[in-house]
Amino acid sequence: MVSLANLTNYRIDEDFLKNTVNKAETVLGGKSLGEISLVFVNENKIKEINRHYRRKNEATDVLSFEGLNEIFICPAAVKKQAKKIKNPFRKHLKPLPS
Repeated sequence: MVSLANLTNYRIDEDFLKNTVNKAETVLGGKSLGEISLVFVNENKIKEINRHYRRKNEATDVLSFEGLNEIFICPAAVKKQAKKIKNPFRKHLKPLPS
């Protein structure tokens, strides 16, 4: 099960993300990932989380922590990173084979 919390102004395509999680489970041989919480945050919030838990005072695109099924995603940072490496936003957000 995927739960989403969007704390940004970005429009989030819930179906796209749920399909991505389902695809990850397929890649893992059908093993369920259990409940996954995707939290979309702005650059200031992900920078704060990164500084607190990783001692890195910078925004990043995605943060996840071992043992937790909560993934923090910063759409603004994903967009910047995707543009930097000339990768479409959706493809960059979905690192699994198409």
